[in-house]
Amino acid sequence: MKWRHGVGAGILAAGLAAALRAETVVVPPGDYPAIAEREIDGASRSVRLFLYLFSYRPVPSDSGPARLARALARAKSRGVDVQVVLDNSADALDPGAGDGKNQAAARFLAQSGAAVFLSSGTAPLHAKALIIDERTSLVGSSNWSASAFSRNAEADVLIRSTEAARALLDSFSSLRRVPLPAPSTSVTSVPLSFVDSPDGLGAVVRSDAPRTLNAYLHLLVVGASPGEPFSVDRDALAKAMGLKGPTKGDDRRQVDNTLVRLRDKYGLLTFQKAYDKDPVVTLSTSTGAESVNLPTAYFNFGWDRKLSLAGKAFLLWSLRYSAASTFPPRWSVAESTLARRYGVSPWFLQEGVLELRRADLLEVEYSPVTGDESRHPNIYTPNPLYDPAAREAKLKTLSARWGADAVAQAQSLAALVFDDSDVEGIEELIGLARRLDPKALQEAENILGAKRPDNPKRTMAYLLEVLRKMAG
Repeated sequence: MKWRHGVGAGILAAGLAAALRAETVVVPPGDYPAIAEREIDGASRSVRLFLYLFSYRPVPSDSGPARLARALARAKSRGVDVQVVLDNSADALDPGAGDGKNQAAARFLAQSGAAVFLSSGTAPLHAKALIIDERTSLVGSSNWSASAFSRNAEADVLIRSTEAARALLDSFSSLRRVPLPAPSTSVTSVPLSFVDSPDGLGAVVRSDAPRTLNAYLHLLVVGASPGEPFSVDRDALAKAMGLKGPTKGDDRRQVDNTLVRLRDKYGLLTFQKAYDKDPVVTLSTSTGAESVNLPTAYFNFGWDRKLSLAGKAFLLWSLRYSAASTFPPRWSVAESTLARRYGVSPWFLQEGVLELRRADLLEVEYSPVTGDESRHPNIYTPNPLYDPAAREAKLKTLSARWGADAVAQAQSLAALVFDDSDVEGIEELIGLARRLDPKALQEAENILGAKRPDNPKRTMAYLLEVLRKMAG
């Protein structure tokens, strides 16, 4: 066990004498997730977790980290005091990049109501300790990651001793920590009446009018309160709509035509047209509490220009259902229900889902394919809107290290499972590809490519598992 560096040095020794007098059980390899889940589910008063790496992903849902994340959320929901301290050193949390090592776990646990803290000292928090009810301690070398739970040679012990548990807690009491920063509250309120209506967003989709959607969202950003008129900069609106006409006059005419559609077809605004100056617009729908919160990162990071109409529409619907879910941020509504509710085709919904998956903005858990085509609804989890430039910088770093060809090959494999933007997965694919010959890689490609896009095994986790087995 690596206890020499950073916080964690001496932690095990602090309670060693007490542990020797207590009930101590060695945790067999591979049994850690089940034992930890059992202990968390049995907690009646408190759960304390101190961890260097919590590599949480909602998919696959039966992975060890996902099971333990849900166990912590269950404990909190039944009134247990759950506090988690995660390492915050060297890329542990990197919201701009979207894939910091502890980011997803911290966000999920905070949304469940748990108290989440980040280490704030100069030394890394290298400990791996779970303490239940100040009586039971699970300590050792295992991070909460797929590698630790399924591949690494780890050493862990379960100790039942109040004296040992309190000694560990005392050792951690001096650990410097700060609360998890609150997520950005900078949002644009999109009226729920628009997002939820087949005559609103659904009608925009059926009309194949991405510029109309762009224009309306832009007006919500720059506009005044509903019922209050404001002047619209035609040129700024033309840019937001993605217009590149032969002349500025052509763009301005398209802007005016779009405002007419928003007024006459959708009833979203009124406006006064003036040929010699910018039009005056009044939004007609109250945003109020009945709204969908679209993060301003959508505009700041250029997703309004990168995503297709299908991606934008499903993003809005995903945010809407995630906020109303009984198990946020995950949500589940049958595809057929969504298609019927908004008057759109299942194909359109699938196109939006796959685009968001490729951009790493959505996780999808597909139910198993059955012979009679009867399946449970998909489970969706929206991911943060990250800065694509930061993601590209990470890929360039990989190219500098491994070569552009190796990165391109790994990205091609990642594209098979719609995880083109998963930098962490791509890096692991590069390492595995270097150990395999071209025939093996082609075989893996054939295995994944033969599966339907909505096959629950067409995921990065399954692809890595296939390649790991091939690599021995």
